[in-house]
Order: sequence, then structure tokens, then C-alpha cells
Amino acid sequence: MAKENGKKGKVNVGAVIILIISALVFIPVGSVSIAQLISSRKEEANTPVFGKYDGKKIAWEAGSDFAQKVSNYAEMYQRAGIDINTNTNIRDYIFQQAYQETVESYAYAEKVKKTGYTVSKRAVDHELINAFLNTDGNFDQEAYNSADKAKLASARESIEKGLTANRYTDDLNGSFTKVNGESLYGSKISSKELDFISKMGAEKHSFDLVQWSTTDLPEEEVLAYGKDNADKFTKYDLSALTFDSRDTAVNTLKQLKSNEITFEDAVSRSSQIYIDSLGKLTSNYAYAIENEILVSKEDAAAVKALEKDQLSEVIETKQPYSTSSSYSIFRGDGPAKAADFNITLDAAPASEEESSVPEILKVVRTYLTSYESGYIENYFINKANKFLTDAKVSSFDEAAVSANVEKKEIPAFPVNYGNSAFFDVTPSEGALSGASRDEAVLKQIFALDVDQVSEPIVIGSYIAVLKCTGIQIEDLANIDQSSYSSTILSNDQLSMRTNLDKDPKHENNFWSTYIKYVGMPASFSSVQ
Repeated sequence: MAKENGKKGKVNVGAVIILIISALVFIPVGSVSIAQLISSRKEEANTPVFGKYDGKKIAWEAGSDFAQKVSNYAEMYQRAGIDINTNTNIRDYIFQQAYQETVESYAYAEKVKKTGYTVSKRAVDHELINAFLNTDGNFDQEAYNSADKAKLASARESIEKGLTANRYTDDLNGSFTKVNGESLYGSKISSKELDFISKMGAEKHSFDLVQWSTTDLPEEEVLAYGKDNADKFTKYDLSALTFDSRDTAVNTLKQLKSNEITFEDAVSRSSQIYIDSLGKLTSNYAYAIENEILVSKEDAAAVKALEKDQLSEVIETKQPYSTSSSYSIFRGDGPAKAADFNITLDAAPASEEESSVPEILKVVRTYLTSYESGYIENYFINKANKFLTDAKVSSFDEAAVSANVEKKEIPAFPVNYGNSAFFDVTPSEGALSGASRDEAVLKQIFALDVDQVSEPIVIGSYIAVLKCTGIQIEDLANIDQSSYSSTILSNDQLSMRTNLDKDPKHENNFWSTYIKYVGMPASFSSVQ
């Protein structure tokens, strides 16, 4: 609910929404200090630059287009009773929207200018009125007369820039403003185009679904794999030194061998990847040394064979999250320790708390998930094949009961790669949540005839079997096409923004600058 803000001070929420969509301006009646949003890390002589377009800075400084847009949006939300300093989602949106509008204004203004188009005074007046509507939707003359003249002049300038940018986007894409059902500007949408879109979503298929999650590999299978591959889980007692330069590593090894420095001295020079503060190797299982640390598996034998206090030669190693190499020296600290798989599993279900699972089984499961996804998939594919065999003998439903899996009834939906907003989206039920962008999966399931059952299908982290339960084709006369034109317009505008982001004239430093001077975005914080 809107807050009171002086005489006739209730916010016209509709006008606020219109202003946000049209990306023009809101005239501040009170005052909001946006400066407090900028972190205290900002130095007086350091002006945050969020990006550039064609060399023109999009900077946080007094009077800039960007700062003005942020201030306008902040005032809107402030008058709506929203504290932008505590609501980080709104704060993030304000800065993002203001930045995007500034880039568009810079990019499109020059293109429009070349056409000779100028914004009329009457058009500016028409938009300016929207900022002074009272709760009845009428122009508030008193509020207008009391507004700061300098702010009015600034607002008129902002409106003119906004209308100039809108002229470009409206002429290219069309506009939300309609006359007789058609967009006032831009190309008109053909009825044939609307029929074509309708046909794309008219055919829908429904399914029965059973699925197995690859995250549910039973502990007994994990244990069996560990026993059969025990060498992978031998734990080695090693220390290591790692350097970006081979020459540095070679010189360090010479100094160690000549006793010019101690290994402990060298740890302070070393990169801290793979090791703790004392230089002890933390990723010390055999599979980790071979797959995660060493570039060449041939070096693994030499590293694993190191005796106590023995140094390796300089060995090429990997840098996490990088294609570059590092160069390491390993030291043997003690004997290797074989994994103990002499484990008796409890009869507890797989949902038992993780703390009850022996540590070595957690290690084996991590390895399987990272390096042997095919092994896990094959286990569940075998279960799915057993299900299919039973279904042929009995029925789909009875086989589901025998296999102790839930049968899910999936309502009819069309082929909708990427979940376009024009028609029904792919259901997010279990395995199907990963199908909307998997062309092979969509082809496979929509090729099924009614009552036909699929072979086991790998969909993301699931193994699924589907049975087509029906195919329906909707009559075009029953499809509501009224929203298509606005959806087309929204998609076109999104495409323009995407292309603008990729424009070589656009230097985008928004997020790095935002994090440095404003704060961690809400969407980022939720991941931490």
C-alpha cells in the first residue's frame, strides 16, 4: 500500500508502473539521498565508471544521465513505501535498469538524430503530466506549481532523451501503445503470422513418467565400486610447492637440494593451491593426484613412489579453473594408507543423515559423481530396462509398483524448445525440468505414438521412461492470440538489448563496479 506524502500525496501506482515501463522520468516531490547507496569505499577523487558506450562514460557523478535515472527510480520506490537501502532486490533492479537505459539512450540518440527527428514540446508536456497525477488520475496543478524549477528543467531534458531513444526502438519493433488493436509504431503483425505461431503450439502430447535420480545410487553400490577400485582411493602423505613459472620451480628445487633454503621456507613462496598453510597436500587420494593435479598421468607413479623426505623433479600441474599450467615439487612425508572398505552397512535407508555415512564412502561417491557418471547412469538404466521388461509382461502401472517408483501423470504440452512464452512450457516435473533445451530428448518423446513406451532416456541427472497417453490438436479458433503481439514486442526488445550488450562500442563493467561501490547483489548473496 502506498504511503502518504503530504497533501494529495498518495502515489498513483498505475502511473508509477507506466513510468517504469516507458523508462522516462519521475519528478521528485520530496528528496531521496541515493549517495548513501554508494559504499564508503568510494574515494573523493574516484568517480565510479560502470561502463562506456562509444567512449562516452556511464559514470556515477553529479548531473550524469545515469545518476539522474537512478535517482528518479529511487524516488518512485521511496514514495511507494519501499526502502531501497534494505530491499537489495529493488536496489539491484534500479541500478541495472538505469544503466541499461543510459546505454540505450547513448546508442540510439545518434541514430535518430541523423533522421532529423526532434521531440516536440507537446510530447514532453504529455509525459511530464504523468508525474503529477493524483490518486484520482487527475493532473495535480498544486504539486506542479510547487515543484523545483531546476528539477523540472532537468526532467524535461530527461524526457526528451527518453522519447528520442523510444522513437528508435518503437519504429524498429513497434510499441505497446495501440490504435484499433495495432501497435502505433513499427511493423504490423500479420494475421498469418499469428496463425503460424498458434499452429506451433496446437499439437500437445500427454505422458506417464517414471524416473530414477542418479543422485540416489545406493550405498552398497558405492561400497562395491570402492572395493573393486581400491587403488584409486589410496591416501598419500605428501607436501607440495607450486609456482606459475617453470624456471622459478627449477631454481627453488636447486636451492632445496643444496640446502640453501628449507622446504618450510619455500612454502611461503608457493601458490596455495592443493596445499594447506604448512604445504601439506590436501587433495591426496590417488584419483585426485592423477585427475585433478597432474597434467600427465605418467608422472603419477613417480609422485606416489616418493619416500619420506624425498623430493620429486619439477612436474607440470594444473591450475584450477584455468587452462594454464603450474609447476610443482612434491615431497614424500610418510607411507601411503590403503582405503579401508571393511565396512558393514546399516539397514538404514539412503535418506539417513550424511553424518552416518563412513567418510570413505563419501569420497567414493564424490569420485563417481565427478568422473564416472556413466557408471551411475548404467546402474539406473539397468533398473529402467528391468522396468520395461516387467511392463511388457504386466502393465506400465504394475511395473511401477514392482520397481517401487512413482508414476507421474504429465498433462499435455507442445514441443517448446527453450520454453518460449508463446505457448505452454515444458513441465518442470522431475526429469522433464531438463528437457526443454534438449533437442534429442524432445524428438524422442514426441515421436511416441499413443500407448507407446520409450526406451530409457538420460535427461540431466535422471533416467526416465515415458509412455505417451494422448495426442491432441487444438482448434485454432479456440486459441487466444491476444497476447501474441505484446510477446513479440517484448522478445524483439530483449533481442535489441542482447545485441547492444554485444556491441563492440559497449564496454560493460557494470557488475564489477556495482559490487565494489554499491554492494553484493541479492542474487549473488543467495548463492553464497
